[in-house]
Amino acid sequence: MRELGICALLVAAAAPMGCAQLDPPAEVVLASATPEAFSRGGERPQMERWWLAFGDEGLTALIETALEASPSIRAAWDRLAAADALARRAGAARLPDVTLSADAARSVAVRGEPGGSVGLTLGASYEVDLWGRVAATVDSAIFDVEASRADLHTAAVTLSAEIAAAWFELVERKAQLALIARQIGTSQSQRELIELRFQIGEADAEDLLRQRQLVSALRGGRYDILARIEELENQLSVLAGRAPGTLAIEVPDRVGDPPPLPETGVPLAMIRARPDLVSALAAVRAVDRDLAAAIADKYPQVNITPSLSTSGTSAETFLSGWLFSLAAGIVAPVFDAGSREAEVDRQRALVSLAINEYETAALTAVAEIETALARELRQRQKIANLREQIALGRQILEGLSVRYTQGTANYLDVLSARDSLQDLERSLLIARRDLNLIHVELARSLAGGWVLDMPAPRVPVRTASGDTAS
Repeated sequence: MRELGICALLVAAAAPMGCAQLDPPAEVVLASATPEAFSRGGERPQMERWWLAFGDEGLTALIETALEASPSIRAAWDRLAAADALARRAGAARLPDVTLSADAARSVAVRGEPGGSVGLTLGASYEVDLWGRVAATVDSAIFDVEASRADLHTAAVTLSAEIAAAWFELVERKAQLALIARQIGTSQSQRELIELRFQIGEADAEDLLRQRQLVSALRGGRYDILARIEELENQLSVLAGRAPGTLAIEVPDRVGDPPPLPETGVPLAMIRARPDLVSALAAVRAVDRDLAAAIADKYPQVNITPSLSTSGTSAETFLSGWLFSLAAGIVAPVFDAGSREAEVDRQRALVSLAINEYETAALTAVAEIETALARELRQRQKIANLREQIALGRQILEGLSVRYTQGTANYLDVLSARDSLQDLERSLLIARRDLNLIHVELARSLAGGWVLDMPAPRVPVRTASGDTAS
Protein backbone atom coordinates (compact mmCIF):
# COMPACT_ATOMS: atom_id res chain seq x y z
CA MET A 1 0.00 0.00 0.00
CA ARG A 2 3.05 2.26 -0.05
CA GLU A 3 2.19 3.47 -3.58
CA LEU A 4 -1.29 4.52 -2.47
CA GLY A 5 0.25 6.59 0.29
CA ILE A 6 2.52 8.32 -2.17
CA CYS A 7 -0.45 9.11 -4.42
CA ALA A 8 -2.46 10.57 -1.55
CA LEU A 9 0.51 12.63 -0.46
CA LEU A 10 0.95 14.14 -3.94
CA VAL A 11 -2.71 14.97 -4.30
CA ALA A 12 -2.78 16.52 -0.84
CA ALA A 13 0.28 18.58 -1.67
CA ALA A 14 -1.39 19.97 -4.77
CA ALA A 15 -4.78 20.54 -3.12
CA PRO A 16 -3.98 23.98 -1.61
CA MET A 17 -3.65 25.28 -5.19
CA GLY A 18 -7.27 24.33 -5.85
CA CYS A 19 -8.13 28.03 -6.03
CA ALA A 20 -6.82 27.86 -9.60
CA GLN A 21 -9.82 25.76 -10.61
CA LEU A 22 -11.23 27.69 -13.57
CA ASP A 23 -14.68 29.16 -13.94
CA PRO A 24 -17.14 27.82 -16.53
CA PRO A 25 -17.52 29.68 -19.86
CA ALA A 26 -19.02 33.16 -19.53
CA GLU A 27 -21.70 34.68 -21.70
CA VAL A 28 -20.62 37.17 -24.34
CA VAL A 29 -22.20 40.62 -23.99
CA LEU A 30 -21.97 42.94 -26.98
CA ALA A 31 -20.66 46.42 -26.31
CA SER A 32 -22.60 47.92 -29.23
CA ALA A 33 -26.32 48.19 -28.67
CA THR A 34 -28.64 46.93 -31.40
CA PRO A 35 -31.50 49.13 -32.67
CA GLU A 36 -34.65 49.07 -30.60
CA ALA A 37 -36.58 47.65 -33.56
CA PHE A 38 -34.52 44.50 -33.39
CA SER A 39 -35.25 43.89 -29.71
CA ARG A 40 -39.01 43.88 -30.20
CA GLY A 41 -41.12 40.93 -31.15
CA GLY A 42 -42.54 41.09 -34.61
CA GLU A 43 -43.51 38.57 -37.22
CA ARG A 44 -41.06 35.71 -37.56
CA PRO A 45 -40.72 34.80 -41.25
CA GLN A 46 -39.99 31.24 -42.28
CA MET A 47 -36.29 31.31 -43.12
CA GLU A 48 -35.39 27.63 -42.89
CA ARG A 49 -35.30 26.36 -46.50
CA TRP A 50 -36.21 29.94 -47.35
CA TRP A 51 -36.31 29.34 -51.12
CA LEU A 52 -39.63 27.51 -50.75
CA ALA A 53 -41.30 30.90 -50.18
CA PHE A 54 -40.69 31.79 -53.86
CA GLY A 55 -42.90 28.90 -54.97
CA ASP A 56 -40.53 28.06 -57.84
CA GLU A 57 -40.25 24.30 -58.27
CA GLY A 58 -37.25 24.56 -60.59
CA LEU A 59 -35.32 26.72 -58.12
CA THR A 60 -36.21 24.38 -55.25
CA ALA A 61 -35.05 21.29 -57.15
CA LEU A 62 -31.77 22.95 -58.15
CA ILE A 63 -30.92 24.15 -54.63
CA GLU A 64 -31.74 20.83 -53.01
CA THR A 65 -29.68 18.99 -55.63
CA ALA A 66 -26.75 21.31 -54.91
CA LEU A 67 -27.01 20.80 -51.15
CA GLU A 68 -26.46 17.09 -51.76
CA ALA A 69 -23.91 17.14 -54.57
CA SER A 70 -21.89 20.35 -54.23
CA PRO A 71 -18.21 19.72 -53.38
CA SER A 72 -18.17 22.86 -51.22
CA ILE A 73 -20.94 21.44 -49.00
CA ARG A 74 -19.22 18.06 -48.89
CA ALA A 75 -16.01 19.80 -47.83
CA ALA A 76 -17.91 21.54 -45.00
CA TRP A 77 -19.22 18.13 -43.89
CA ASP A 78 -15.65 16.80 -43.89
CA ARG A 79 -14.47 19.68 -41.71
CA LEU A 80 -17.32 18.96 -39.29
CA ALA A 81 -16.41 15.26 -39.18
CA ALA A 82 -12.76 16.12 -38.50
CA ALA A 83 -13.73 18.52 -35.68
CA ASP A 84 -16.01 15.89 -34.16
CA ALA A 85 -13.19 13.33 -34.24
CA LEU A 86 -10.88 15.81 -32.49
CA ALA A 87 -13.52 16.39 -29.81
CA ARG A 88 -13.86 12.66 -29.23
CA ARG A 89 -10.09 12.34 -29.03
CA ALA A 90 -9.94 15.18 -26.50
CA GLY A 91 -12.74 13.56 -24.49
CA ALA A 92 -10.76 10.34 -24.31
CA ALA A 93 -8.30 12.10 -21.97
CA ARG A 94 -10.96 11.99 -19.25
CA LEU A 95 -10.59 8.22 -19.04
CA PRO A 96 -7.51 6.17 -18.18
CA ASP A 97 -5.20 5.10 -20.98
CA VAL A 98 -4.95 1.32 -20.69
CA THR A 99 -2.19 -0.68 -22.37
CA LEU A 100 -1.35 -4.37 -22.55
CA SER A 101 2.17 -5.61 -23.17
CA ALA A 102 3.61 -9.10 -23.34
CA ASP A 103 7.13 -10.45 -23.54
CA ALA A 104 8.75 -13.85 -23.81
CA ALA A 105 12.27 -14.99 -23.11
CA ARG A 106 14.01 -18.19 -24.09
CA SER A 107 17.09 -19.49 -22.31
CA VAL A 108 19.43 -22.37 -23.10
CA ALA A 109 21.21 -24.01 -20.22
CA VAL A 110 24.80 -25.20 -20.53
CA ARG A 111 23.58 -28.63 -19.59
CA GLY A 112 20.05 -29.84 -19.81
CA GLU A 113 16.88 -28.84 -21.70
CA PRO A 114 16.20 -25.28 -22.91
CA GLY A 115 13.86 -23.13 -20.77
CA GLY A 116 11.75 -20.02 -21.12
CA SER A 117 9.41 -17.56 -19.40
CA VAL A 118 6.41 -15.42 -20.45
CA GLY A 119 5.43 -12.06 -18.97
CA LEU A 120 2.18 -10.06 -19.25
CA THR A 121 1.60 -6.49 -18.01
CA LEU A 122 -1.70 -4.59 -17.92
CA GLY A 123 -1.04 -0.92 -17.23
CA ALA A 124 -3.00 2.32 -17.11
CA SER A 125 -2.20 5.99 -16.83
CA TYR A 126 -4.55 8.73 -15.72
CA GLU A 127 -4.12 12.46 -15.19
CA VAL A 128 -5.96 13.86 -12.18
CA ASP A 129 -7.63 16.96 -13.62
CA LEU A 130 -7.18 19.12 -10.52
CA TRP A 131 -7.19 22.46 -12.30
CA GLY A 132 -9.65 21.72 -15.10
CA ARG A 133 -7.07 21.65 -17.90
CA VAL A 134 -8.44 18.47 -19.46
CA ALA A 135 -12.05 19.62 -19.05
CA ALA A 136 -11.23 22.97 -20.65
CA THR A 137 -9.53 21.25 -23.58
CA VAL A 138 -12.57 19.04 -24.09
CA ASP A 139 -14.92 22.04 -23.88
CA SER A 140 -12.85 23.89 -26.48
CA ALA A 141 -13.05 20.94 -28.86
CA ILE A 142 -16.82 20.71 -28.37
CA PHE A 143 -17.20 24.40 -29.18
CA ASP A 144 -15.05 23.84 -32.27
CA VAL A 145 -17.55 21.19 -33.36
CA GLU A 146 -20.39 23.66 -32.80
CA ALA A 147 -18.55 26.24 -34.91
CA SER A 148 -17.92 23.71 -37.68
CA ARG A 149 -21.58 22.73 -37.69
CA ALA A 150 -22.56 26.40 -37.98
CA ASP A 151 -19.98 26.84 -40.74
CA LEU A 152 -21.67 24.00 -42.59
CA HIS A 153 -24.98 25.83 -42.43
CA THR A 154 -23.28 29.08 -43.45
CA ALA A 155 -21.94 27.28 -46.52
CA ALA A 156 -25.43 25.94 -47.26
CA VAL A 157 -27.01 29.40 -46.90
CA THR A 158 -24.33 30.98 -49.08
CA LEU A 159 -24.63 28.31 -51.76
CA SER A 160 -28.43 28.50 -51.87
CA ALA A 161 -28.27 32.30 -52.11
CA GLU A 162 -25.73 32.17 -54.95
CA ILE A 163 -27.92 29.71 -56.84
CA ALA A 164 -31.03 31.84 -56.31
CA ALA A 165 -29.23 35.00 -57.47
CA ALA A 166 -27.97 33.30 -60.64
CA TRP A 167 -31.38 31.70 -61.18
CA PHE A 168 -33.31 34.98 -61.04
CA GLU A 169 -30.82 36.67 -63.33
CA LEU A 170 -31.21 33.76 -65.77
CA VAL A 171 -35.00 34.17 -65.63
CA GLU A 172 -34.59 37.90 -66.30
CA ARG A 173 -32.19 37.34 -69.22
CA LYS A 174 -34.52 34.89 -70.90
CA ALA A 175 -37.40 37.28 -70.34
CA GLN A 176 -35.25 39.95 -72.00
CA LEU A 177 -34.86 37.66 -75.01
CA ALA A 178 -38.62 37.22 -75.24
CA LEU A 179 -39.12 41.00 -74.88
CA ILE A 180 -36.58 41.74 -77.62
CA ALA A 181 -38.32 39.23 -79.88
CA ARG A 182 -41.60 41.11 -79.38
CA GLN A 183 -39.86 44.45 -79.91
CA ILE A 184 -38.27 43.16 -83.12
CA GLY A 185 -41.68 42.02 -84.33
CA THR A 186 -43.18 45.43 -83.63
CA SER A 187 -40.24 47.22 -85.25
CA GLN A 188 -40.41 45.02 -88.35
CA SER A 189 -44.08 45.80 -88.73
CA GLN A 190 -43.23 49.49 -88.46
CA ARG A 191 -40.45 49.04 -91.04
CA GLU A 192 -42.90 47.44 -93.47
CA LEU A 193 -45.25 50.38 -93.02
CA ILE A 194 -42.45 52.86 -93.70
CA GLU A 195 -41.40 50.89 -96.80
CA LEU A 196 -44.93 51.20 -98.16
CA ARG A 197 -44.96 54.92 -97.37
CA PHE A 198 -41.54 55.27 -99.02
CA GLN A 199 -42.78 53.55 -102.18
CA ILE A 200 -45.61 56.06 -102.54
CA GLY A 201 -43.34 58.97 -101.66
CA GLU A 202 -44.75 59.71 -98.20
CA ALA A 203 -41.58 58.75 -96.29
CA ASP A 204 -37.94 59.69 -96.65
CA ALA A 205 -35.16 57.18 -97.29
CA GLU A 206 -33.57 58.26 -94.03
CA ASP A 207 -36.68 57.23 -92.12
CA LEU A 208 -36.50 53.76 -93.67
CA LEU A 209 -32.79 53.44 -92.93
CA ARG A 210 -33.30 54.52 -89.32
CA GLN A 211 -36.00 51.89 -88.83
CA ARG A 212 -33.80 49.21 -90.38
CA GLN A 213 -30.99 50.28 -88.05
CA LEU A 214 -33.33 49.97 -85.06
CA VAL A 215 -34.25 46.39 -86.03
CA SER A 216 -30.59 45.54 -86.52
CA ALA A 217 -29.67 47.05 -83.13
CA LEU A 218 -32.36 44.98 -81.44
CA ARG A 219 -31.03 41.84 -83.04
CA GLY A 220 -27.50 42.77 -82.03
CA GLY A 221 -28.59 43.20 -78.43
CA ARG A 222 -29.47 39.52 -78.31
CA TYR A 223 -25.85 38.41 -78.55
CA ASP A 224 -24.76 39.77 -75.19
CA ILE A 225 -27.86 38.32 -73.58
CA LEU A 226 -27.28 34.89 -75.14
CA ALA A 227 -23.65 34.91 -73.97
CA ARG A 228 -24.72 35.80 -70.43
CA ILE A 229 -27.38 33.05 -70.47
CA GLU A 230 -24.76 30.47 -71.36
CA GLU A 231 -22.49 31.80 -68.61
CA LEU A 232 -25.27 31.64 -66.02
CA GLU A 233 -26.24 28.10 -67.03
CA ASN A 234 -22.62 26.99 -66.63
CA GLN A 235 -22.42 28.76 -63.28
CA LEU A 236 -25.56 27.03 -62.02
CA SER A 237 -24.25 23.65 -63.16
CA VAL A 238 -21.00 24.13 -61.22
CA LEU A 239 -22.84 25.37 -58.13
CA ALA A 240 -24.97 22.23 -58.28
CA GLY A 241 -21.87 20.06 -58.44
CA ARG A 242 -22.20 19.19 -62.12
CA ALA A 243 -19.98 19.79 -65.12
CA PRO A 244 -21.15 22.62 -67.43
CA GLY A 245 -23.52 21.39 -70.09
CA THR A 246 -24.61 18.28 -68.17
CA LEU A 247 -27.52 19.78 -66.22
CA ALA A 248 -30.85 20.60 -67.85
CA ILE A 249 -32.01 23.99 -66.54
CA GLU A 250 -35.57 25.09 -67.25
CA VAL A 251 -36.55 28.48 -65.85
CA PRO A 252 -39.93 30.28 -65.88
CA ASP A 253 -40.65 32.56 -68.84
CA ARG A 254 -41.21 35.62 -66.68
CA VAL A 255 -39.83 37.32 -63.59
CA GLY A 256 -42.19 36.42 -60.75
CA ASP A 257 -43.12 38.44 -57.70
CA PRO A 258 -41.10 37.84 -54.51
CA PRO A 259 -42.70 36.61 -51.26
CA PRO A 260 -43.96 39.22 -48.79
CA LEU A 261 -41.66 40.66 -46.15
CA PRO A 262 -42.35 40.55 -42.40
CA GLU A 263 -44.84 43.26 -41.55
CA THR A 264 -43.16 44.34 -38.32
CA GLY A 265 -39.72 44.39 -36.76
CA VAL A 266 -37.33 41.49 -37.11
CA PRO A 267 -36.84 39.67 -33.77
CA LEU A 268 -33.33 39.89 -32.37
CA ALA A 269 -33.36 36.14 -31.80
CA MET A 270 -33.46 35.60 -35.56
CA ILE A 271 -30.26 37.57 -36.02
CA ARG A 272 -28.53 35.60 -33.30
CA ALA A 273 -29.61 32.37 -35.01
CA ARG A 274 -27.62 33.24 -38.14
CA PRO A 275 -25.11 30.42 -38.60
CA ASP A 276 -22.17 32.79 -39.08
CA LEU A 277 -22.98 34.42 -35.72
CA VAL A 278 -23.44 31.00 -34.09
CA SER A 279 -20.02 30.05 -35.42
CA ALA A 280 -18.43 33.30 -34.25
CA LEU A 281 -19.90 32.88 -30.76
CA ALA A 282 -18.71 29.27 -30.60
CA ALA A 283 -15.24 30.48 -31.60
CA VAL A 284 -15.28 32.92 -28.66
CA ARG A 285 -16.21 30.13 -26.27
CA ALA A 286 -13.59 27.79 -27.74
CA VAL A 287 -10.70 30.24 -27.28
CA ASP A 288 -12.04 31.08 -23.81
CA ARG A 289 -11.58 27.44 -22.86
CA ASP A 290 -8.17 27.39 -24.55
CA LEU A 291 -7.26 30.26 -22.23
CA ALA A 292 -8.50 28.20 -19.27
CA ALA A 293 -6.32 25.28 -20.37
CA ALA A 294 -3.29 27.57 -20.74
CA ILE A 295 -3.79 28.91 -17.22
CA ALA A 296 -4.18 25.39 -15.80
CA ASP A 297 -0.99 24.36 -17.56
CA LYS A 298 0.94 26.66 -15.21
CA TYR A 299 0.12 24.38 -12.25
CA PRO A 300 1.40 20.89 -11.37
CA GLN A 301 0.06 17.83 -13.15
CA VAL A 302 -0.68 14.71 -11.11
CA ASN A 303 -0.58 11.34 -12.87
CA ILE A 304 -1.61 7.97 -11.41
CA THR A 305 -0.24 4.81 -13.01
CA PRO A 306 -1.61 1.48 -11.74
CA SER A 307 -0.36 -1.79 -13.28
CA LEU A 308 -1.01 -5.50 -13.01
CA SER A 309 1.69 -7.93 -14.16
CA THR A 310 2.55 -11.60 -14.09
CA SER A 311 5.25 -13.88 -15.42
CA GLY A 312 6.21 -17.49 -15.21
CA THR A 313 7.77 -20.47 -16.85
CA SER A 314 4.64 -22.60 -16.71
CA ALA A 315 0.90 -22.15 -16.86
CA GLU A 316 0.62 -22.65 -13.12
CA THR A 317 3.21 -20.03 -12.19
CA PHE A 318 2.00 -17.67 -14.94
CA LEU A 319 -1.59 -17.57 -13.64
CA SER A 320 -0.79 -17.44 -9.93
CA GLY A 321 1.96 -14.86 -9.85
CA TRP A 322 0.01 -11.62 -10.34
CA LEU A 323 1.54 -8.43 -8.94
CA PHE A 324 -0.36 -5.16 -8.51
CA SER A 325 1.41 -1.83 -8.24
CA LEU A 326 0.25 1.76 -8.10
CA ALA A 327 2.53 4.68 -8.83
CA ALA A 328 1.85 8.38 -8.79
CA GLY A 329 3.84 11.29 -10.08
CA ILE A 330 3.65 15.03 -10.02
CA VAL A 331 5.14 17.30 -12.66
CA ALA A 332 5.41 20.96 -11.72
CA PRO A 333 6.93 23.74 -13.81
CA VAL A 334 9.93 25.29 -12.14
CA PHE A 335 11.51 27.46 -14.82
CA ASP A 336 10.30 27.85 -18.42
CA ALA A 337 11.65 31.34 -19.20
CA GLY A 338 8.11 32.74 -19.22
CA SER A 339 6.84 30.38 -21.94
CA ARG A 340 3.62 29.39 -20.15
CA GLU A 341 2.83 32.96 -19.13
CA ALA A 342 3.38 34.09 -22.73
CA GLU A 343 0.94 31.41 -23.90
CA VAL A 344 -1.64 32.70 -21.41
CA ASP A 345 -1.16 36.23 -22.74
CA ARG A 346 -1.54 34.95 -26.31
CA GLN A 347 -4.78 33.17 -25.46
CA ARG A 348 -6.13 36.30 -23.75
CA ALA A 349 -5.43 38.27 -26.92
CA LEU A 350 -7.17 35.59 -29.00
CA VAL A 351 -10.23 35.77 -26.74
CA SER A 352 -10.40 39.55 -27.19
CA LEU A 353 -9.93 39.12 -30.94
CA ALA A 354 -12.74 36.56 -31.15
CA ILE A 355 -15.11 38.83 -29.18
CA ASN A 356 -14.35 41.77 -31.47
CA GLU A 357 -14.87 39.61 -34.54
CA TYR A 358 -18.17 38.35 -33.13
CA GLU A 359 -19.33 41.91 -32.46
CA THR A 360 -18.31 42.97 -35.97
CA ALA A 361 -20.29 40.07 -37.43
CA ALA A 362 -23.33 41.01 -35.32
CA LEU A 363 -23.21 44.65 -36.42
CA THR A 364 -22.78 43.55 -40.04
CA ALA A 365 -25.84 41.31 -39.71
CA VAL A 366 -27.97 44.19 -38.45
CA ALA A 367 -26.70 46.44 -41.25
CA GLU A 368 -27.42 43.82 -43.91
CA ILE A 369 -30.99 43.37 -42.72
CA GLU A 370 -31.66 47.09 -42.39
CA THR A 371 -30.19 47.70 -45.86
CA ALA A 372 -32.25 44.94 -47.45
CA LEU A 373 -35.46 46.21 -45.86
CA ALA A 374 -34.76 49.79 -47.00
CA ARG A 375 -33.80 48.70 -50.52
CA GLU A 376 -36.94 46.59 -50.80
CA LEU A 377 -39.15 49.61 -50.09
CA ARG A 378 -37.29 51.85 -52.56
CA GLN A 379 -37.22 49.13 -55.20
CA ARG A 380 -40.98 48.73 -55.08
CA GLN A 381 -41.32 52.47 -55.49
CA LYS A 382 -38.95 52.33 -58.46
CA ILE A 383 -40.98 49.56 -60.10
CA ALA A 384 -44.19 51.52 -59.63
CA ASN A 385 -42.53 54.57 -61.22
CA LEU A 386 -41.27 52.54 -64.19
CA ARG A 387 -44.74 51.18 -64.81
CA GLU A 388 -46.10 54.72 -64.77
CA GLN A 389 -43.41 55.82 -67.24
CA ILE A 390 -44.18 52.87 -69.53
CA ALA A 391 -47.87 53.73 -69.56
CA LEU A 392 -47.06 57.35 -70.44
CA GLY A 393 -44.48 56.26 -73.03
CA ARG A 394 -47.05 54.10 -74.83
CA GLN A 395 -49.45 57.01 -74.99
CA ILE A 396 -46.72 59.27 -76.38
CA LEU A 397 -45.71 56.69 -78.99
CA GLU A 398 -49.28 56.10 -80.08
CA GLY A 399 -49.92 59.82 -80.46
CA LEU A 400 -46.71 60.45 -82.41
CA SER A 401 -47.34 57.42 -84.65
CA VAL A 402 -50.78 58.77 -85.57
CA ARG A 403 -49.35 62.23 -86.25
CA TYR A 404 -46.54 60.74 -88.35
CA THR A 405 -49.07 58.81 -90.42
CA GLN A 406 -50.95 62.06 -90.91
CA GLY A 407 -47.74 63.79 -91.91
CA THR A 408 -47.69 66.22 -88.98
CA ALA A 409 -44.84 64.66 -86.93
CA ASN A 410 -41.18 63.98 -87.62
CA TYR A 411 -40.15 60.35 -87.71
CA LEU A 412 -37.17 61.08 -85.46
CA ASP A 413 -39.65 61.88 -82.70
CA VAL A 414 -41.44 58.55 -83.29
CA LEU A 415 -38.14 56.70 -83.27
CA SER A 416 -37.00 58.40 -80.07
CA ALA A 417 -40.30 57.62 -78.34
CA ARG A 418 -40.13 53.95 -79.38
CA ASP A 419 -36.50 53.64 -78.26
CA SER A 420 -37.34 55.22 -74.90
CA LEU A 421 -40.31 52.88 -74.39
CA GLN A 422 -38.26 49.80 -75.21
CA ASP A 423 -35.55 50.88 -72.76
CA LEU A 424 -38.20 51.32 -70.07
CA GLU A 425 -39.60 47.83 -70.72
CA ARG A 426 -36.14 46.32 -70.37
CA SER A 427 -35.51 48.37 -67.22
CA LEU A 428 -38.72 47.03 -65.67
CA LEU A 429 -37.54 43.44 -66.11
CA ILE A 430 -34.22 44.31 -64.48
CA ALA A 431 -35.96 46.13 -61.61
CA ARG A 432 -38.23 43.15 -60.91
CA ARG A 433 -35.19 40.86 -60.97
CA ASP A 434 -33.41 43.16 -58.51
CA LEU A 435 -36.41 43.03 -56.19
CA ASN A 436 -36.07 39.24 -56.08
CA LEU A 437 -32.35 39.58 -55.45
CA ILE A 438 -33.06 41.89 -52.52
CA HIS A 439 -35.31 39.21 -51.06
CA VAL A 440 -32.56 36.64 -51.59
CA GLU A 441 -30.15 38.89 -49.70
CA LEU A 442 -32.66 39.35 -46.89
CA ALA A 443 -33.18 35.59 -46.71
CA ARG A 444 -29.43 35.06 -46.59
CA SER A 445 -29.19 37.64 -43.81
CA LEU A 446 -31.89 35.99 -41.72
CA ALA A 447 -31.60 32.31 -42.58
CA GLY A 448 -30.75 29.98 -39.75
CA GLY A 449 -29.81 26.34 -39.88
CA TRP A 450 -31.94 23.46 -41.06
CA VAL A 451 -31.57 19.70 -41.20
CA LEU A 452 -29.01 18.56 -43.76
CA ASP A 453 -28.30 15.02 -44.84
CA MET A 454 -24.70 13.96 -44.34
CA PRO A 455 -23.17 12.46 -47.50
CA ALA A 456 -20.88 9.45 -47.47
CA PRO A 457 -17.19 10.42 -47.23
CA ARG A 458 -15.26 10.32 -50.48
CA VAL A 459 -12.17 8.16 -50.90
CA PRO A 460 -9.70 8.02 -53.77
CA VAL A 461 -10.22 5.24 -56.30
CA ARG A 462 -7.09 3.38 -57.26
CA THR A 463 -6.64 2.46 -60.90
CA ALA A 464 -4.97 -0.65 -62.24
CA SER A 465 -1.70 1.29 -62.58
CA GLY A 466 -1.76 2.23 -58.91
CA ASP A 467 -2.66 5.88 -59.52
CA THR A 468 -5.51 7.53 -57.67
CA ALA A 469 -8.60 9.11 -59.16
CA SER A 470 -11.51 10.88 -57.55
